[in-house]
Amino acid sequence: MSLCKQPAIDPRPGSDVIGIILAGGMGTRLQSVRSDCPKPFIPCRGKPFIDWVLRYFQKAGVSEFVVSLGHLANVAIDYFERREADGLRISTVVESHPLGTAGAVRFAWDGHQKQAAIVLNGDSLLLADFSPLWKMWRETTADALVVGVPQTDASRYGTLTYSATQRLLAFEEKRPGQGTINAGIYLFRASLLATIPVEVPLSLERDLFPAWLKDGRDIRVCVLPGPFLDIGLPESLAAADEFLRQNWPEESHS
Repeated sequence: MSLCKQPAIDPRPGSDVIGIILAGGMGTRLQSVRSDCPKPFIPCRGKPFIDWVLRYFQKAGVSEFVVSLGHLANVAIDYFERREADGLRISTVVESHPLGTAGAVRFAWDGHQKQAAIVLNGDSLLLADFSPLWKMWRETTADALVVGVPQTDASRYGTLTYSATQRLLAFEEKRPGQGTINAGIYLFRASLLATIPVEVPLSLERDLFPAWLKDGRDIRVCVLPGPFLDIGLPESLAAADEFLRQNWPEESHS
């Protein structure tokens, strides 16, 4: 007797997922280094850092993005108007006042309202295989997935606490030692995005996730090992060119 073969889970996100990139912060810690453009638009290896983020997630299967802007938004808009076409659909929204990470996500998503959104920080980059994230997304009914990255020294970042079944339990404060850090990458279903208040300044990590967990929302952690960089400090910004040279080898000629 032959067994019916189960269809494979599609390892790509599909057209129902939109990327939301948060790029509206002040970048206070980098003002002494570069004060004339938003932090994600500081050049690294000849391109604005956010361009590396866009191109990597294009490789991961995301083709449509909304970029949430605030501080020096005109610089960012000018860049996107001049950016060479590469198959990506990129739109921008500009906050009239700071909305925090949660408010910015809701503001960006409202104009599109896809079935899901992957939220990214424009000033950080994880060079990992994202197919396990899409696979988990298709195989579960979780309201949201949080991407974690194993680090031998997690002292600079908040860490994630989660159960044996990968359910998120808490965001922990910065602490020395080994841990799974929060990569700042979140995959949300539309039903959860719709619960974010409109035009209200709120933080995903400090306000929304604790409230969602208290309400019993199903939020899972997907651990994706890979090189990780955020350019939020002068020393990490200075390391960005070498990080890209080492970890994006096909771009070694640029």
